[in-house]
Amino acid sequence: LENQRAWRDDETKMTFILVEAESGRPVGDVNAFRVEGDARAVEVSVMVAEPWARGRGHGRDAVRCIALAARELWGAERVVAKIARSNAR
Repeated sequence: LENQRAWRDDETKMTFILVEAESGRPVGDVNAFRVEGDARAVEVSVMVAEPWARGRGHGRDAVRCIALAARELWGAERVVAKIARSNAR
């Protein structure tokens, strides 16, 4: 609960829960963090936790949405994503 409060109140972070439209089930999350030292950049991380939901475009859509929110709320102009080599998708 304390972690949730910290995220909610931290103006350098935002998170969205990914919910599949067809089923209404949560499938993962997407986060954005302001990049320290670069006020116009955000770093994003995406997790599609449910294996059955992968490969359906949820990650792509999530990055688009959070990038738009970061632009509107923070004035972000650049999105940085660090993708592990082990991520087959």
